[in-house]
Amino acid sequence: MEVPRLAFVPKSVRADGRPLPKRGDLRANGYTVKRPPNGDAIVSIRHDGRHNLAVAGDGPQATLAEDALAYEGGWTAEARNQSRGPSPMVFRVSARRPVRDCTRGALDPCARILL
Repeated sequence: MEVPRLAFVPKSVRADGRPLPKRGDLRANGYTVKRPPNGDAIVSIRHDGRHNLAVAGDGPQATLAEDALAYEGGWTAEARNQSRGPSPMVFRVSARRPVRDCTRGALDPCARILL
């Protein structure tokens, strides 16, 4: 069983390429959706005997062309123990033109990204 928290309600859920039904309970393979007050969707997916999941829907993310971004300031890498994997990069990306902030429905002139 998988329980992702998504920023959208799925239009479809597939396991190994086969559709899973939206259900009222998980007594059999399928999925349920709970909606907390913040607008997210908590999706519980039962997929006995199936491994590869695909969840599709209209997410709130926006896509920008590369020329719509301006990279500012210095990029820094935090020191990290080699056994814990690569160091994260921290940087700021600003839009050259206003970007629609889908979470608030307003124009947001700056996008901040933390990898």
